[in-house]
Amino acid sequence: MKRSIVDTSSFSSISRIRNSLVNLQSRWFLMTIMVCVLVTGFMAIKVHNPRELYPDSTWYINYAVNLVNNGTYSSIKNPEEGNFFREPGYPVFLAALMAVYHLGHDVPYLDNYNIEDRQISENRGDIQFVRYAQLILMMLTILIFYNYLLLISSKLIARAATLLCSVYYPLIVYCFSVLREPLLLFLFTLSVYAFARYNESRRFMYLILAAIMMAISTLTFQVMVVYLPIIAFLILINPKGGKLVQRLRSVAIYSLVFIVVLFPWLNKVYTYYPDIRIVKTVGCALTHESSAYIASIRRAAARNELNTEELHRLEKDNWYNLSSREIFDRSFNGWYKEEAKQWDQRRNSPQASYPIKAKRYLNRFVTTWFKHSWGPLVYKDIILSKEYYMLLPFIFSTVLSLFALLGLVCFAIRDKFYSILPYMFFLYGAISFFGNEKRRSLPLKPMIVFFSVYGIFYLANLYLSVKHRYTTKLF
Repeated sequence: MKRSIVDTSSFSSISRIRNSLVNLQSRWFLMTIMVCVLVTGFMAIKVHNPRELYPDSTWYINYAVNLVNNGTYSSIKNPEEGNFFREPGYPVFLAALMAVYHLGHDVPYLDNYNIEDRQISENRGDIQFVRYAQLILMMLTILIFYNYLLLISSKLIARAATLLCSVYYPLIVYCFSVLREPLLLFLFTLSVYAFARYNESRRFMYLILAAIMMAISTLTFQVMVVYLPIIAFLILINPKGGKLVQRLRSVAIYSLVFIVVLFPWLNKVYTYYPDIRIVKTVGCALTHESSAYIASIRRAAARNELNTEELHRLEKDNWYNLSSREIFDRSFNGWYKEEAKQWDQRRNSPQASYPIKAKRYLNRFVTTWFKHSWGPLVYKDIILSKEYYMLLPFIFSTVLSLFALLGLVCFAIRDKFYSILPYMFFLYGAISFFGNEKRRSLPLKPMIVFFSVYGIFYLANLYLSVKHRYTTKLF
């Protein structure tokens, strides 16, 4: 019988790439990652107008200015009392950077912002300094993420995914934004990595670090408070968690550290507004009741009961013209609840609203999983101008996200699904609650890149094994 001849050229090329990536010394690989992140981030900062600012950025900057200049927490110039509409994590981060930049001098307020074109009238060196500092933070985040991937996957896939993250513009470009998301990405990634290290080593120092970072994440984005019960649940169901008494002790330690980190902020807000119900939103005046009211008037606008101008006026009155004390009063005395009830009186029946809810969840999933671009993408304008090349980055991101869906399924079947549960809970939260803006799901973006690489390697492995009867070591 004749021996079958197999063309090894295709998988020998893959093997050479694999070997070069895996065998590269760690220090050279890490240096490569750092250089790629810095170059990509430097390009992202340079190609954007330095005077460009997102509206929310003005809040954070003025909070930081007050912290540096007079030690008060407010977004209002020369405040008479505190303003607790925003979480303190990112303003404190900004304040530290601006204090270093100005070193002993007062920081100027942001008085010259034009909300129409989202620009300030002149360049500010301290804002550019913040952007470069966030680029360093982004570099550290990706290095931490690489070490996390080494715990849950092969060295080859970890390195390939990290390399792609380091040059993935839709991820790195967020260092330009003066928004909380780059800081939240760093804190969340470090917390998840520390928790994974704790599960591997059972050393409490990692559990304490995970609790500290997640608590600071909560002080940056209040929704993250749900990770207190989530991590407690994951500790209890951990198959390698030891006896029940040991698991309960771990839950107690994590919870205690988490609460201790939150306590100074909660105590400060309670001193300002002595009502225990402030704990529901981690001391922030952006309360559940206020959010429900805003959602009700937006639904009314969708039913054409309010025009755009009226909707913006009501939103502005609630967000900008009320003090934190007034927002807390309206939240806890039933004003918001009654107003929302009146706006919703003419809503369709609950049964008729099910398709609307399903569409909302689908839109949030698409925004979270597929929309990686920075800023709005006007497809119509691109097509009319016939500059089709501008669609290539977004086509690439879409294809990458499709591979990520495959990678998620394959990873869940083949590997350590327990280790990625913190990210899966974040995905669930984005789809259910806060994933209406692309930036909200930034902490999930590196994991989507990892899943896409995993999916690509799975298909490559499947192709080589079926087409050439060649068993690879891609996993």
